[in-house]
Amino acid sequence: MSISSLYKAMEGPKNSAQDGTLLAPQDVARRLQVSVAWVRDHSTRKHPRLPVVRVGGLLRYHPVDLERWIEDLRAAGIRRAS
Repeated sequence: MSISSLYKAMEGPKNSAQDGTLLAPQDVARRLQVSVAWVRDHSTRKHPRLPVVRVGGLLRYHPVDLERWIEDLRAAGIRRAS
């Protein structure tokens, strides 16, 4: 999956980012078009690591943090291509 398709997958209703709603791994998987296992794996690895908020034993994700993560990946890809 390309970074641009990940970015497009993150685009959607902006209300969850504005109201501070945290996303569950299933929500992130759906938005990124990957499996829940992929989301969990990338929440615990060192690089590239999804920004995660741990609530007790649960993994949650803030939409703005995910958008920033995607932008960082895109910027890194542009630097490598230059």
